[in-house]
Amino acid sequence: MKLNFDKKAKINLIICIGIIVLGVVFDQITKAVFVNLDEKGVIPLTIIPGVASFVLAYNNGAAWGSFGGSSIMFFCLTVLAVPAFVLIMLYRLKYGKISAFGFAFVLSGALGNAVDRLFLGDGFFNGEVRDFLQLEFLGPLSFICNLADILLGAGVVLLIIGMAFTDKDAIFKKEVHENTGEGNTIDNTSESHNVQILQEDENNISEIVVSNEENIDESEDENERN
Repeated sequence: MKLNFDKKAKINLIICIGIIVLGVVFDQITKAVFVNLDEKGVIPLTIIPGVASFVLAYNNGAAWGSFGGSSIMFFCLTVLAVPAFVLIMLYRLKYGKISAFGFAFVLSGALGNAVDRLFLGDGFFNGEVRDFLQLEFLGPLSFICNLADILLGAGVVLLIIGMAFTDKDAIFKKEVHENTGEGNTIDNTSESHNVQILQEDENNISEIVVSNEENIDESEDENERN
């Protein structure tokens, strides 16, 4: 895959790298802060009753605790997904920044949780991910997450917006362009037809004027003879 970046794409690439690096750093900082708050007995702490609260939890699985203990699976997914997302992010930079930023957020979140799995366990990639934000308003679907999870979710939203609406090759933008092109074709055809009619009218007027002038000349000649 050959990538030729213009100046704007290079600037967006720097922003993507910044999103990834800063996202991982702040994810680790927030996790360390809430571990410290838990040790001091500050949390659990209710933010909005029945909606959200701070509470420290350790998760060795995926969302809602699914696939708990599947360290090999998470390792394989990380090894395969991270390089793939990097390549796709670089490719998307040619078409728009929104979807590229989305992949940067997803990468940041994935790497943030991967750091926990890699360094906080007693075996191979079996560390538990530190979660601290409990969302309680979803009933049975309520869950506890962290900054990395929030980055992942934000990235998915940006991906959808970029690839569907805002990027140069966006799905719905293509349809608009195609419709606009059809409209332009119709307008151009109408304009050409109108121009042709005007030219025909001008020719007819010229013929009438010439004919009248000839008639006048003939009448003058006859008058002179008389």
